[in-house]
Amino acid sequence: FRFWDIRSLVHKGLCKKPSNTNYTLAFIDSGYRLRSYKSTSEHGVTEQADRLQEMPDIIEDLIWSLFEVEGGGEVSLSAIDKYSGCGIWNSTLIELSSRGVLSRNRLLDESLHALGRGFAQFRASWYSNFHTTLAPTLVEREARSEQYLQLLSSNSAHTVSFAIKSLKILAAEDRLDPESLIKYVRPAMQAKAKSNVKLGIQLIEYAIKQSPA
Repeated sequence: FRFWDIRSLVHKGLCKKPSNTNYTLAFIDSGYRLRSYKSTSEHGVTEQADRLQEMPDIIEDLIWSLFEVEGGGEVSLSAIDKYSGCGIWNSTLIELSSRGVLSRNRLLDESLHALGRGFAQFRASWYSNFHTTLAPTLVEREARSEQYLQLLSSNSAHTVSFAIKSLKILAAEDRLDPESLIKYVRPAMQAKAKSNVKLGIQLIEYAIKQSPA
């Protein structure tokens, strides 16, 4: 169904907000539909951000379900951003964050929570890329060090690689607790991807250097 038609009915009190995930998926799909009619990607992102900013029901509630629903086929954040040609959802959420409309801290946290939901690698990669695009500061990364460590047990090689690279940034500045690292690193050492095992070894070397015992 067309998201904006249903949202209009809900907003006018003519029907209840749908409780299933199809409502969120239609919302995700609406990003591509909006972009389809724009002549430039920049205009599409601005238009999308302007429109959503004026809708409290979306900003305060629905938009966060983007981090809970995986989607599939042609309707997911990864697919829509790939085919929109401009990363419409990534860019729109970044824009809303820069305006102070969406909480930056919550976006950082929700993107990591999404990575822990076991989504398929193609769809999970959107959240790690989005987190990276937010360019978390060293302080922001340190506050989320345990979340990165927990992601080392992910079934997605891409997510494990993302987690290890995030932890290496902390290790380079001596902001990573070696005991916590040893506690969580085992899954990374059993990863199928050889590159992740090598990166895991580098983290273990850091832990040994910091705490020989």
